[in-house]
Amino acid sequence: MFKILIVDDEHMMLTIAKRVLSEKYEVVTASGGSEAIEVYSKEQPDMLLTDLLMPGMSGIELKAALREKYGREIPTLFMTGVDESAELDGADHVTKPINADELLGKTAEILSGIEDRFARVCANGNGALMLAEIVGSSAPSQAVTDGFVQALHKALMPDDLLEKNGSVFRIFVYDLSSDSSAEEFIASLDKTVSKLSDGKNSIAAGVVFAPEHGTDCAELTSFAEKCLADIKSRKNGGCAVFSPFDEQPIAGSSSPSNLQSLSLMFEEHSMIDSAFVIETEAFSYVYRFLLRYIQSYSSSAYKLLVTLAPHSDGFDEEPIAEVTDAFGDMVAHSLRKSDIMVRTNDNQYLIILPEITETDTERLVQRLLRKWSTLDLARFAEVSYEAEAIIAEKHQREHRRNVRATDEE
Repeated sequence: MFKILIVDDEHMMLTIAKRVLSEKYEVVTASGGSEAIEVYSKEQPDMLLTDLLMPGMSGIELKAALREKYGREIPTLFMTGVDESAELDGADHVTKPINADELLGKTAEILSGIEDRFARVCANGNGALMLAEIVGSSAPSQAVTDGFVQALHKALMPDDLLEKNGSVFRIFVYDLSSDSSAEEFIASLDKTVSKLSDGKNSIAAGVVFAPEHGTDCAELTSFAEKCLADIKSRKNGGCAVFSPFDEQPIAGSSSPSNLQSLSLMFEEHSMIDSAFVIETEAFSYVYRFLLRYIQSYSSSAYKLLVTLAPHSDGFDEEPIAEVTDAFGDMVAHSLRKSDIMVRTNDNQYLIILPEITETDTERLVQRLLRKWSTLDLARFAEVSYEAEAIIAEKHQREHRRNVRATDEE
């Protein structure tokens, strides 16, 4: 989940912006420029949303200070008054009072560019894609984390890329294309972390090279994840470089425990606070396992098939797939981490709700429909759903309901 730093000296505006964005993103806040610099150092957000005019330090000055400190442009969206936008010289901005749809739209546009940049450099660049994490006998202190971040920014050139997801840093370093150069890069960062932590922490990193190991960003990231899992299992940090010819990534230390290595390889490295959204092929295996579990332990679950259909007054303004995207994102972030979602069509989701009663299922559905009705895109489509219990005795189908949600709901 992307993280956004919101900066505004007006508490009400800070609260409104946080309320709008926190439904889709992780949000941290600051009430002025100096505090924002401290929060940025601690949280390493993906984007800055800042008021333009603030006492002490303006939004433009804040962006410049962060650029000077970290040596790179920080994705920024400014909040301005009606007569202030001329000062921005075309920079991205929203006008106060904030319109929720405009703020969400501009934010999504800026953040999509971050992922696009990684995809572009993996497809066209020559360098190393790395996943790095601070590991050790204890969690790193804030001073250790800050020191690592500062050392990392000093080591990177302006065109290199950096993002933070949970405790893992994803990095693309141009023109870093050999095992030895990657190991040297990580070793320099490890030296800083080890010194700041008195030897309690070190850096674990998984490394893959583009275009040598491929040009697809998602595939390269998965390779780097496996390498990171391998080196973390050794519990002493270091650098593991992907090799397509070996069963295990290349690393310079002793062999890991198979159980530890496999566990780290398969687990989620940064679990986000939403439902488990998976592809159709993976869903079939999860669903079969769930049926076996329910049958073996007399458990229960509910499944929902949710369908969006265009309103009769026309659907030209928004494609059904885009509306369904927004609906799915809203639902995923409203469900439990243990719930499972799969998109089965352009306008349809199948949802599994383990360990839930019929009454609670109905309450959940109505809550989701009410939440959806407050969003602007809800006017383009009506939602219907089917709910069915999954129970232990031969998976009997019970309590089947077909309900069409109306605008009055």
